[in-house]
Amino acid sequence: MRKFLLCALIVLAGLLRAGTTLGADLGGLQPSAPYGVFSTLTATSPPKGRIVASVNYENTINDEFYRFGTNVAVGLTDNLEFSISLADQAGLEDYTFGLKHRIIDESEQALSLAYVLTASLASGTPGISTNGRWGGGLVVSKRVGPVYGHANLFFAKPGKAANKDEVRFSAGFVFSAAHNLWLMGELFGRSSHYSNDIDQVETRIGYRMLIGENLYASIGGGVDLWASTPRYRLMASLSFILPSQGSRTRKMYEE
Repeated sequence: MRKFLLCALIVLAGLLRAGTTLGADLGGLQPSAPYGVFSTLTATSPPKGRIVASVNYENTINDEFYRFGTNVAVGLTDNLEFSISLADQAGLEDYTFGLKHRIIDESEQALSLAYVLTASLASGTPGISTNGRWGGGLVVSKRVGPVYGHANLFFAKPGKAANKDEVRFSAGFVFSAAHNLWLMGELFGRSSHYSNDIDQVETRIGYRMLIGENLYASIGGGVDLWASTPRYRLMASLSFILPSQGSRTRKMYEE
């Protein structure tokens, strides 16, 4: 199974090519495993001094859109995280920075709650850059048995006055299916900077596997049913945690 997953990731990465740019589909701040689903962040952050980095690839089948990105998150304290997301889709997207602060820890009765502040620097890519953005959002998480659920709501104001405010919402879960294997599902939607209407509502499903010490591989697919013609997406990522911390991350956050 691990060899199959690695081969699948290599094949998907080999598909990277220039494609049709869809300016409404901007990545923004993204999570790295195991601190997220696909695009949904968790309220949990890397422990103080830990660094989580990932490389991500996604491709939509019917319109030849692709995105290749990288995310890095650093635990400043056990409940405060600084992160950066960079992405290319036939041109660089704006560079996005985030600060996530967990203000309520999960308990038997309570959800865990974090707020996120975001800012983007303009990349200057015609048709893609929004001349920077600023915004923020809320993240909630809750574990029920083997299921770890999360929900996000984000707002962003583009730097270009002609663009509309952006709203992004998502909800996802991670299910511990077996030792070192997790099933994932997500509902993702957004209202882009091109209109005040909802542009995308996408369902996603996939799985994540621990393929080495603190090395996670994820693969999944999604379909946007909001569009008149369904849009199918393939996604793959590799994430790793430094310095090594053995099975502590897996035990604390996903099992």
